[in-house]
Amino acid sequence: MINRLKLAPTYIAILCSVALIGCSSTSLHSPKENNLSAFTSSTKASQQLTATLPCCDSLATLTFQPLSEDNTQYIAFDEGSQAYDFETGKSFYQAYKLDDNISELKVTLSGLFYNTVFSPQVVLLDSQFNKTRTIAVDKFIYKEAKLLNGDELSASFSITRPNLNNPKNETYFVIYSTKQAMQAETTITHPAKLDARGRNVVEPDIADPIIKHSAMGVVKLDLTLSAKNDAYIAEEIPVSDKNMAENSLTEEQYNEKIINAVADGSIELALQLVDQAEALGSKSARATFVAAIKK
Repeated sequence: MINRLKLAPTYIAILCSVALIGCSSTSLHSPKENNLSAFTSSTKASQQLTATLPCCDSLATLTFQPLSEDNTQYIAFDEGSQAYDFETGKSFYQAYKLDDNISELKVTLSGLFYNTVFSPQVVLLDSQFNKTRTIAVDKFIYKEAKLLNGDELSASFSITRPNLNNPKNETYFVIYSTKQAMQAETTITHPAKLDARGRNVVEPDIADPIIKHSAMGVVKLDLTLSAKNDAYIAEEIPVSDKNMAENSLTEEQYNEKIINAVADGSIELALQLVDQAEALGSKSARATFVAAIKK
């Protein structure tokens, strides 16, 4: 009897916890479960998109939501979303405007797999709604489920605005999908195989699921305000004269091309050149880009 009395508070605590869980079960649901309507069949999603009239006649007239600080949010593309006729076809979309005081921002977008998946594409615009670059569908790479994260189509990009008064600054971005992407599919790793790997046993001989892409779905948006643009850099690469010599362009020539690209308004090309130069060991490419943007 004494032992039972001593254990009684423990049982009471457990019962209270169970009761609390029962009362707040909705808060324990995953983002997928909270947005099940976005994971309807790809056929029904396509029909819903077809029935939804475009909201606007230009990118400048889209509905933009403000972004001002670090956070993670889950975006549902469903029957309640607005649609727009992009160059790549009509799509549901979500659009965002950066706070005027943000100088550097890292953005990670991940299309979440369930019975379907929304394959994202992103277009970035300057303060006057001119296109600066596109993060294409093929930049979103499949990532296997790991720990608390499920399977994802994920990509990261950085926005750098050293001179906040420059009208060429990337100020807006729009998340959408393409007609071609909606008709595609992705093979994901079977959960049983992932479980076997985690337990270090032989993987079962079982077919991997094939997930259809859809006009609807859920995308996770991660924002990180940073003092350094690091979206595409895994580690700092030391300067190597040999690397530069083996490439057809010298560091000085890369810097010249970066300056010319910025002057022409080709920000996407300039950033690509920065990445290429840094991969070869350049330490001046990014500074050259920043200086060119400030002019």
